[in-house]
Amino acid sequence: MSLPVYKNAAVGMDCLPALLGVGFIIGPTLSAYMLAGAVLGWIVLIPLISNIGSLGYIVMFPADVPIQVMDYWDIWDMYIRYIGAGAVAFGGILVLSSPCLSLFKHSLKPCVTTPQPWGLEALCARIEI
Repeated sequence: MSLPVYKNAAVGMDCLPALLGVGFIIGPTLSAYMLAGAVLGWIVLIPLISNIGSLGYIVMFPADVPIQVMDYWDIWDMYIRYIGAGAVAFGGILVLSSPCLSLFKHSLKPCVTTPQPWGLEALCARIEI
């Protein structure tokens, strides 16, 4: 359904079993983040790209036609899909990097804080005896 307020803004819904299953697996918080990203893409980014494209004859990769002749499905297919995939990939990397950095930090902590038998203190103790 097209929104008349903004150029090429649209609202729609797909109720696919696969998407419902993914929403159940990732939980309501992450599902709400995904929904917010979709709303941002369809209500903000697609009209923004349409308005920028209407300023002149602009052809941006990966499209081979000017933005001013694209409808909202074409803009979603050429630009918004990749923005969403990049956001999901960045979120996955960010979520995985935090435990890895914490694990690395905690694995080095005993080496720094506790004296080791091969350290300078142990060497001095052996020389004094």
